[in-house]
Amino acid sequence: VLRQEGWRYDVVGANEDGTVSDDESDGGGERDLADVNYALDSMINRAEFEYKGVVFSEMKGAYSDPEGLIDRISQTLLFPDNSYRFDSGGDPAVIPTLTRDEFVSFYKKYYHPTNSRLFVAGDESDVYHALSQADRYMSPMGYNPESRKDSAIVYQKRTFHKPVFERRPYAAAPGEGDSGFMLCITWLLNTQPTTSMMQLAWIVLDSLLLGKPSSPLTKALEDSNLGESTIGGGLDDTLLQSTFSIGMKGLKKREDVNVLEGLIMNTLHKLDSDGFSEDDIASSMNTIEFSLREGGGGLRGMEIFLGALSQWNYDQSPREAIIYEDALKMLKDEIARTGSNLFQQMIRDTLISNNHRVSLELYPSANLEEEQLQDQKIQISTAQSRMSDGEYQNIIDEGIKLKQLQAMEETPEVIASNPSLSISDIDSTPVEYPIHVEDNFAKSGIQLVLHEV
Repeated sequence: VLRQEGWRYDVVGANEDGTVSDDESDGGGERDLADVNYALDSMINRAEFEYKGVVFSEMKGAYSDPEGLIDRISQTLLFPDNSYRFDSGGDPAVIPTLTRDEFVSFYKKYYHPTNSRLFVAGDESDVYHALSQADRYMSPMGYNPESRKDSAIVYQKRTFHKPVFERRPYAAAPGEGDSGFMLCITWLLNTQPTTSMMQLAWIVLDSLLLGKPSSPLTKALEDSNLGESTIGGGLDDTLLQSTFSIGMKGLKKREDVNVLEGLIMNTLHKLDSDGFSEDDIASSMNTIEFSLREGGGGLRGMEIFLGALSQWNYDQSPREAIIYEDALKMLKDEIARTGSNLFQQMIRDTLISNNHRVSLELYPSANLEEEQLQDQKIQISTAQSRMSDGEYQNIIDEGIKLKQLQAMEETPEVIASNPSLSISDIDSTPVEYPIHVEDNFAKSGIQLVLHEV
């Protein structure tokens, strides 16, 4: 599994069956006497290796995307003291250091039902049947307290005495070295669990800041013509601790990076001073309330499950993530009492005065990809030079075995065991969905007609 899905050494130019031709291992062709004498050293007869593997290749692709890269680096810098500093997918520069023993040990310790979250959606009979099946499978494995304890994520404290500023390169095509700068500012929002009302308040503030083209932070950046478009995405509340990110890509000059950072902070200062209009707050509240009640348009069961995980994954009540009526009422009452002051205070305390933030600049480098490739070749060459003849041959043999397994066709018995669906399994009876009519929806004077699709 590790060799196919994770990483492995593969012979450059190997045959389809994994075998190595003579010209791959000894250079082939005619050689002078010095070459022949030098070839007596077994090292010179070794084939050239390269890294292969599904995840390794996927993560190389992920790290070649500048927007994805700026998010990954920002998170690493923002969380220096907890497990969020690691990339769950794996840094392609580090993946080849993973050994099989480490891989198996990690799997046995953490991939356990103790760390699982099971969700079933459907008719009542389907739910009970699925839960019964899962219980029969999981119960014999028992509960592993050590697995759960060591999986816990600790809260990152606000430890920065001043905001962190970093510059990192990204691989750009030749000729793009004088443009294409990127800047993203990311804040750590909370250092302890937040109330359901404040979680909802942040969703509303995110909408006020960035939700529409006319939203003040979006408009300030787009009207500046400093870059091509905004990046960052605003609020991310899917982790234990929420973050807020905003920036731009396609900045034309290095000097524009500082100008953009100043524009973002000045816009926040202005919003702290001026606040938001009642109409803007009401519009964002209506949008968020509608989304809470009607969902995002996808599979409703999956939306509920993914929403619940934002609390459930961290040993908090999943109910708090999906039951919103009390929090919504509290937020409405708070807005009625304080108006825009609630959101101005949030901007002041959590964004403007919060030093635990990262300003990350990515700059284009036409040489980075080649430099990374050379570093990788040196890493592989060094590792191969330390291999004994037996270790080297074992890699060749394992490569042949893997190719044979990959080429092997499934037996009829295995194919027959795969789940399948035939036409006769599909109920042809039409389903009648009830229609719900609501007059004066959200006190808007509009009649809303709803039905399940």
